Amino acid sequence: MHKETDTEVAFKRRSSKRETAVARMRREIEVSQLLGRQTHYMPILDSSPQDGWLVLPMAQATAEGRHDDLRDPASLRGLVEALMGVFELDGSAAVRVPGRK
Repeated sequence: MHKETDTEVAFKRRSSKRETAVARMRREIEVSQLLGRQTHYMPILDSSPQDGWLVLPMAQATAEGRHDDLRDPASLRGLVEALMGVFELDGSAAVRVPGRK
């Protein structure tokens, strides 16, 4: 439980100390700071990039777990639109999405 918000959380810990793993987690935390205010983005509630951990709210479901629901085109479209909405920033921060100009 996250004490400040009384939210059930998932604890993510970096398993490697290699520089690529350290850099990847640092980027994840930095991007979270940019996207955390978006409705459909899972915010990082607490983190320590130097110690290699972060805490997120526990997800209520996954796309894999909702596989049957997502066979419906309208449900799948809703998921895709929600994901794309995460990247609709107000222009105050630049986020480069691989494969998009």
